[in-house]
Amino acid sequence: MSNVSDGQNWGVGAAGSPTATPVLKNGWPARETTHLWVVNSVGIVEYTGHTLLVVVLTDGQPTLETGISLVEQTATTLVHALVDGA
Repeated sequence: MSNVSDGQNWGVGAAGSPTATPVLKNGWPARETTHLWVVNSVGIVEYTGHTLLVVVLTDGQPTLETGISLVEQTATTLVHALVDGA
């Protein structure tokens, strides 16, 4: 999970500290019947001295890009709320 390909360096790692090495696994199949995307990400996030296991699962996304954005926004909101109490 720590050997992340350049094109797959997205997902829950966006919630981590900028200097942290991403440790994650992403999945993004499009459903054959609806052509909507299932975009998922699981990983270990390092943020201000805290280590968290973060999982974001989505379904029904109109595009891969929309799903990635939702995953990253959700992960960031979650991590900041847990650590910063925001």
